Amino acid sequence: MRVVFPLALRYLIARLRQSLLTIAGVALGVVALTVIQGMMGGFKLSFVEKTLGTAPEIMVRRQNFQNTDPTAPIRSGLEHLKHAVLVEVPRPPIPDEPERIPNGEVLEAGIASVPGVAATAPLVTGRVVFSFSGNPEPVVVNGIVPSRHARVIAFAAKLKGGEAADLERDTNGVVVGRFLAERMRVGVGDRVIARAINGRAVGLRIVALHDSYVYEVDNGTVWVNLRRAQSLLGMPGQINVIQVKTVDRDRAEEIARQIQFSTAMDAESWQEAQRNLLGLLNMIVSIMTLVTVFTMTVAGFGIAGNLVTTVNEKTFDIGVLKAMGMRTGHITMVFLVLGILMVLIGVSVGLGGGYAIVEGLSRVKSAIKPGPGVLVANETMPMVKSWTIYAFAGGFAFVISFLASLSPALRAARLEPLNIIRNAAG
Repeated sequence: MRVVFPLALRYLIARLRQSLLTIAGVALGVVALTVIQGMMGGFKLSFVEKTLGTAPEIMVRRQNFQNTDPTAPIRSGLEHLKHAVLVEVPRPPIPDEPERIPNGEVLEAGIASVPGVAATAPLVTGRVVFSFSGNPEPVVVNGIVPSRHARVIAFAAKLKGGEAADLERDTNGVVVGRFLAERMRVGVGDRVIARAINGRAVGLRIVALHDSYVYEVDNGTVWVNLRRAQSLLGMPGQINVIQVKTVDRDRAEEIARQIQFSTAMDAESWQEAQRNLLGLLNMIVSIMTLVTVFTMTVAGFGIAGNLVTTVNEKTFDIGVLKAMGMRTGHITMVFLVLGILMVLIGVSVGLGGGYAIVEGLSRVKSAIKPGPGVLVANETMPMVKSWTIYAFAGGFAFVISFLASLSPALRAARLEPLNIIRNAAG
């Protein structure tokens, strides 16, 4: 057994050029798998962080009965009648009243008792028109209690030029999205006029700018004190959304179903709200990972080819070793160790190179800037720096290479020493 490693090392050095090319193939496969996983995982994680940085994990509203089909029970009862004909009767519109939550505090207490709920916060949201120097801009106004809003969303961290406490102290204060402020040419300290659909107008002073790096949010959203929003939208003492933070955001969909069951309200998780985009990102990640897995598999065939050639070149050596009494298992181990040496060197170089590239890309200024239709915008390239991507890349490369080494090693062990020596002498 003591001669196994020296023999494997000798065979590695004997075909150094071919061995280095094989090792380079493994290293490049590991680098590709590591960087692709880090990059695509980074984009997905950035999207999730941006989504949860501007919206709660769960939003609870009143059930929207406007989309209810009043003929549904009749249709259900007549499904068995093949020739049944129903007359479509236009349904008059239902007012917005069902969307309001008059007893928000009672409902919040009920939601807070649901297992998995960490915090709740009230929200009043609606549409108003902002104007400055006679230039009107339609915006979405969110009425919040800043101290409670901070429990469900990292609101304060996104404010520039002011603090969340300013909004709580000043009932006429307003936080304006950065891009909206740029378009209206306003800044902290300026006064704007907010006009609701019912014609009610109020003067507000900008206390801070909101910069979340999400264009769609910062281009058309403002935040005011809850009481001010209720007055402006004609909803005194009422809210229309309860925001929920969970103990585990990955379980938000499950917790939303529990809230919906226990409160008879419409609870929408962030996964449900972003289902299509998350599905698209998951598909892209899967495709890119599959491509790099194929690359790594090709590198495994490179190791197999190298070992097959080595076995063919060292046939006489194998025959002599077996004639001298070396066991079949030891012959197998020599070539397995040779394959493992190549993969270990390749994986080590690949993981080092992958780590360096991931760290380097994470410091590169991103070319993706916030703008219309941009899903993920960051100051730098979003990269995942988790040990799991390195473990997966290294482990997968090792398994593929080990399996590729197995067949040539077993072939070498099956060679008959007498036939080898007789053929060499003849």
